Amino acid sequence: MAALVALVVLSSGPALAFPQTGYTIENGQLRTRIELESDAFKASPFEVRNNAILLQAQIDGHPVTAMVDNGADISVIDEATARALGIRLSEWTEQVITPTSSEGIVRRAHDVTLAVPGQFSINTETMATDLSALSALVGKKVDLVLGAEIVSNLTVVLDTGTGHIYFKGPGGIDLPDGVSVPLTDNAILDADLNDHPLRLSIDLGRLGGPLLTEDAWSRAGLSQLPTVDTEIVDAFGRRNRVKTTRGVELTFSHRSVISDVSVSSLPTSCSCDGVIGYETLKAEGILLDLSNKKLTLFGD
Repeated sequence: MAALVALVVLSSGPALAFPQTGYTIENGQLRTRIELESDAFKASPFEVRNNAILLQAQIDGHPVTAMVDNGADISVIDEATARALGIRLSEWTEQVITPTSSEGIVRRAHDVTLAVPGQFSINTETMATDLSALSALVGKKVDLVLGAEIVSNLTVVLDTGTGHIYFKGPGGIDLPDGVSVPLTDNAILDADLNDHPLRLSIDLGRLGGPLLTEDAWSRAGLSQLPTVDTEIVDAFGRRNRVKTTRGVELTFSHRSVISDVSVSSLPTSCSCDGVIGYETLKAEGILLDLSNKKLTLFGD
């Protein structure tokens, strides 16, 4: 089944309409099965800490704190949490690459059920690793990262006006008119920095400002500007010092955002010039629809 995702951030809380049909989606990757638990229009509270989107979820029926991250290929459980819950773990043989780390040590977590109560559940194999560095960066213990295998099969709605998050099936959503920004593969948007075109991958797990490759950094002329040394930490606990330019103007679809921009010599997970996260987009209402390769911006 074709992957579908719509992520919506609403600054003014307009009326939303969803189809009221429950269904089950089969996903061959890691024997994933997603089920909507209710046809009702239910929501869960969420909060934002250090630009991380956090909500209450469940692992095998136990309450945990989860982070939304469409940049993670699959969901990740904190290894200490997995062991405390008695989840069977084994060696993960594939290499795992993140935008800020070449690889990390992970385990395979067998036969777990992840859920947001009243909205969805997914029984799957997934990965487990030490998320303590991520928790420290966020400022709250993160037990679970909800990854792309969930986001790519559900409509996810963030209503910042009411502080609620919704997980629903594919279908129509009533939203105010906005500015449409076409996307290419892997949630990439076209942007301009210092009149230089860039291809940036939207990654809600990126907690800071845009992170560029060295080539993109040089092409955009940032190597000629003053920088400060900052530190980035990935989910595997790897710390990396990066150069950052303060107060750079980034433009996409005739909208300008002032943001700190960093450069990394480490590989990114896609063929792009860098990643852009919630910190840069949060001032705007956004609708991200990967099935139609479209980003819609509305509100100020």
